[in-house]
Amino acid sequence: MKRFLVLFFIDLSTRRVEIAGIASDTNEFRSLLESIGVTSVKLPPQSPNLNGYADRFVRSIKESCLERLILFRENSLHTASREFLAHYKYAS
Repeated sequence: MKRFLVLFFIDLSTRRVEIAGIASDTNEFRSLLESIGVTSVKLPPQSPNLNGYADRFVRSIKESCLERLILFRENSLHTASREFLAHYKYAS
């Protein structure tokens, strides 16, 4: 069993979601973001109103898609995520 992390961005005005990458290690994302000048800000614990849209999206994709599938390798996760975004109109 292997865990993957998905980096995504949400345009709050349109609710459009963009999958920026999938990695098996958080440091891959951190080094990528730091290399382009993005500073990470850690949210305080138990503060759901700070990232409510992201929490709702994660819950939706997990319950409606990822928890119902057996995924083999990273490509399966890419495909399932892309299909979910297209079906539920999170992507244009």
